[in-house]
Amino acid sequence: MWRSWGAIALTGARTSMIAAGVAPASASERALATLKQGGLNLSIIPESQAGDAISLKLLRSIFTKGLEALTTECLAAAEHLGVRHALYDVLADIDRTPLHEFLEMLVRTHIVHAARRKKEVERAHQQMTSLGLDSLMLPAVQAVFTRTESRHTADPSGNSLDTEDALRLLIDICQQPTAHNRQTHVA
Repeated sequence: MWRSWGAIALTGARTSMIAAGVAPASASERALATLKQGGLNLSIIPESQAGDAISLKLLRSIFTKGLEALTTECLAAAEHLGVRHALYDVLADIDRTPLHEFLEMLVRTHIVHAARRKKEVERAHQQMTSLGLDSLMLPAVQAVFTRTESRHTADPSGNSLDTEDALRLLIDICQQPTAHNRQTHVA
């Protein structure tokens, strides 16, 4: 019914919690209201059903744990090169953009720019290797761009899609099994 929501290392006892599948005026809603009055940072997902809270928690984990894995490799490489603090400045534009806008921009432009971005990832991986650093994440990132490039022909005009159209295409792309997945399921 409810799940922790937030970076406990950053927010401690103020960490947000979410609840789903709570019927209006139910005993559950009254109990959760009491917990909120006691200081629990809790929100109820409107028009939700049981299981939505854990689904959101796991989707959050995809994002945060994936970002964590990329960040550990990126910052280690930046530190190795002596440019970690300069990297923060280079990333400042992302910090000034609301997260949902940044994420939707990535989705809207992904299909159009997958081939070019795949090449950038290849060069980044080559740089890591030349520094004597091993990357587990960059081959996976490259595989995502390769999958998109191989399964969808981008608009030659270079126009990005709106978010909903891009997500529909990405769902279709993600539902097509890759050669790796076919081998894994056969074994």
